[in-house]
Amino acid sequence: MRVLYLLFILFLMYFTKNLNWSNNPGMEMSLFFGFMIIGAFYFSKLLSKTNLPKVTLYTIFGIIIGPFILKFSVPEVISNLKFIDNFTLIIIALMAGSELDLKFIKKEIKQVLSITFLQIIFIFVAVFLTILFFGKHLLPFIADASQPLIIKVAIIMGLVGIAKSPLTTIAVIDETKAKGPFTEILLGIVIIKDVLMLLLFPIIFMIIGTGSSIAPLSILLEIVVSFLVGLLLGIIIKYYMKKIDLFLPLFLFILSFFVIEFEGMFHYDLLLVAIITGFYMRNFTDVSEQFSKNIKSLAFFVFIVFFTINGILLDLPILKQGWLSAFILLAIILIFNQLGIYFPAKLNRKRDPETSQKLIKFAWTAFINKSGLSIAIAIMVENFFPTIGTQLRTMIITMVIITDFIGPALFKWAIVRTGEGKIEN
Repeated sequence: MRVLYLLFILFLMYFTKNLNWSNNPGMEMSLFFGFMIIGAFYFSKLLSKTNLPKVTLYTIFGIIIGPFILKFSVPEVISNLKFIDNFTLIIIALMAGSELDLKFIKKEIKQVLSITFLQIIFIFVAVFLTILFFGKHLLPFIADASQPLIIKVAIIMGLVGIAKSPLTTIAVIDETKAKGPFTEILLGIVIIKDVLMLLLFPIIFMIIGTGSSIAPLSILLEIVVSFLVGLLLGIIIKYYMKKIDLFLPLFLFILSFFVIEFEGMFHYDLLLVAIITGFYMRNFTDVSEQFSKNIKSLAFFVFIVFFTINGILLDLPILKQGWLSAFILLAIILIFNQLGIYFPAKLNRKRDPETSQKLIKFAWTAFINKSGLSIAIAIMVENFFPTIGTQLRTMIITMVIITDFIGPALFKWAIVRTGEGKIEN
């Protein structure tokens, strides 16, 4: 029956796409948006027996209805859905921040920081040296490049190697209802690494001298502004919950609207703002449980929208170019990710042998996904390097696409194997 429902929805999407909406373009967007959500939902239900994460199934459905297969998505409609995409990003990041328990982080701070820093150092050095000595074979477009340019490319690819998307981690944790020390340690590492990368990113770009110092300096300023805006939002939400406490999800939607609208004026990072807000609400207010409950009530909507649109926007033809080099680089990143986990976990074995063993066996799966900051890096290098920027961007996006498919599935498998999460069909 679900197959028939899905086929009927696809037929409706095809039918409405071919109607003339010149007098009512808003209706086209509304219908596409509604059918997209319903279609992704039934598609995930239809393939639930595969035990693939729902976020992966939503992404696959987005690819199917996207511009390379069924071609149901209209570019104008997708561009108009940008606000929805940003809104879902804010809600997911609020969830991420609200999951960070400061008491637990303090308790595990040595292990969290040691794994984080070792991963950053190991991966960066490994990728940097790989590109420096073998880059002309892995990346043919730098075969005739000067040594200084190859060094810059090696530094940038090292940054890409470190970058990790916290959004898919949060989505899988929410889907499996995962809870426990293994999950919380990984969440702490992922968030701290993302914040550190936001700090390192502009600094390293300034050091390598890409021909423009304005963009990296502005990013550094964005980080400071983002922290301040995040704290301000936390105070506003806390006051609202104390004094009014009605329709909190609706209030968060309205607040997100203003945050998105003012982004261009005050130049802050939406992801970092929302993480700081969620972290403040969890650790510095007495309404954290109520806040977390309301945020999670929006989880189904935000995940299905964010990851389906992500699938629609994936540029599949890019995979034809350099997929083998991307796999080699990703394999190197995984190996040194594991080394960054192994040594701190081994040292912590006496204090908590069970969690240490889980980290050694399964933690690597949490650091595969490359979305988020990697895409920002890809966009910047295209602007900074006029000769090889397009090819370098293509390689980075190829790595993102590959990890979008394998990352969430492997992490879900790991969470279930540790016993901290479960599969719910």
